[in-house]
Amino acid sequence: MNTRGEIKMNNRKRIIIIILTILVTSLISFVIIMQHNFMNPDFATAESTVEPTNAKEENVVEVKVEEKQKPHEDEKETISIQYVAAELLNVREGPGTETDIVGVVTLDQEVEVEEMNNPDGWVKITTEDFTGYVNSKYLEKDK
Repeated sequence: MNTRGEIKMNNRKRIIIIILTILVTSLISFVIIMQHNFMNPDFATAESTVEPTNAKEENVVEVKVEEKQKPHEDEKETISIQYVAAELLNVREGPGTETDIVGVVTLDQEVEVEEMNNPDGWVKITTEDFTGYVNSKYLEKDK
C-alpha cells in the first residue's frame, strides 16, 4: 500500500502536469492567433472600412477625372487591364505606404490600371468595389 506522503506527492504531480498542459495549450493558441494577425494586420480593418471610404473616394475621383478629361480626352489610352501578382495586396488611398488602406486585392484578381508618371512606380487601380493606388511591381499584364 502507498503511504500518505506518496499519495500527496502523486496528487501534486498530477496538478502540476495539468497546469503545465493548460499553459502550453494557451501559449500555442496565442502564437497561432498572433501569427495570423501579423501576416496581414490590416486585412480585417480594411474590409470593415471599405464601404464608407469608397463612397468618399469615388466622389473625389469622379471630379478629378472629369477635370482631366476636358483638356486631354486621349488619356483613356493609358488604362489597361492587369492582374495582381501578390497573395494579398493592400490598396492605398494615395500613392505611398504612408496613406490609409482602402481595400485589399488578391492573387490573379483583375484590376483596371491607370498608368501614372510616378517615379516610385505607383499606379491607380479600379476594382468593382473601390479605387486606390498600388505599386506596379505587384501587377502583371498576363495571368
